[in-house]
Amino acid sequence: MTSPPCILAIDIGAGTQDILLYQDRREEENNPHLVLPSPSRVWGSRLERLTGDLFIHGDTIGGGRIGSVLRKHIQGGYRVAMTEGAAHTIRDDLDQVREMGVEVVEKRLAGFAGEEVELREVDIPFILKILHAFDEGEGVALIALAVQDHGTAPAGESDRIFRFSRFREALEGGKRLGGLAYLHEEIPPYYLRMLSAAQRAKQGSEAPIMVMDTALSAIMGAMGDDGGVQVVVNMGNGHTIMAFVIEGAVQGLLEHHTSLLTPQKLKDYILRFPQGRVSNEEIYADGGHGAFSLTNNQMPGRIVVTGPKRGMMKETGLSYDLPAPGGNMMMTGPWGLVRAARMRGLL
Repeated sequence: MTSPPCILAIDIGAGTQDILLYQDRREEENNPHLVLPSPSRVWGSRLERLTGDLFIHGDTIGGGRIGSVLRKHIQGGYRVAMTEGAAHTIRDDLDQVREMGVEVVEKRLAGFAGEEVELREVDIPFILKILHAFDEGEGVALIALAVQDHGTAPAGESDRIFRFSRFREALEGGKRLGGLAYLHEEIPPYYLRMLSAAQRAKQGSEAPIMVMDTALSAIMGAMGDDGGVQVVVNMGNGHTIMAFVIEGAVQGLLEHHTSLLTPQKLKDYILRFPQGRVSNEEIYADGGHGAFSLTNNQMPGRIVVTGPKRGMMKETGLSYDLPAPGGNMMMTGPWGLVRAARMRGLL
């Protein structure tokens, strides 16, 4: 008997990679899921254990602690050579990578005796091997990935402004968040990490690949199908993104760095943002990415909060809901990918 088609949805964050195998015919809670350490954590730990010169190639992955590990490695007197794709893990601007002492090369240098490391963002064969051990994972019709990608900004433009501007342009142009989920061949050239992740996934499967940003997949997974007026907040390890949603349509976004928020500041933004009283300039000046509203003078309505740093909300004094799609909050991102695939007509 042939297994029904399914979606392998993988949301790759700073701390974990959250994996969902979705079949439309199953109850949500019966879809297999895994929570594993993120690639940036894994590779950061592996690199920290190494001594001697290093040649690093492979994918553009989430940097996390990798940059600081390699900086200490260089300060210890060792050489670090990286191909361009791998070097973008540290910074989109390769001149900044060179400034920290990394040698950016096309291939392994002749006579370079150091250890070779291949960075991999996603390992589809390994994940399928785990699922196959439980007679799951046959008939994957789509691989959906979420990674955070600021985009490579033009010279002289802040990557914070560039990233947020792409979101704003799409929503002002009438797209819903699902329109910011790209099939492999649709990924804009400035999203280097998305392109790299899609290419790696393609090497491990013949299924089509869809990619979107982790901040947006979490919002889509948290907002649910209830309609009404909502402020949906995803408090990630690095970024906090807030969406103002009316009847399933996002009417505004606000993005900040989680480390710069306090409970008082978070509460203030949640209350003022739906009313159109938080400006793009205010958030950018405070170290965040920006804010915009398509609809003003609304009350917050229902507040929905997800993400690993959601504990800060307890100190705001606000009432809020904690979504658990499929019975598991850690699956918010993967369920958002499933929703995006449905909006794209890929289900």
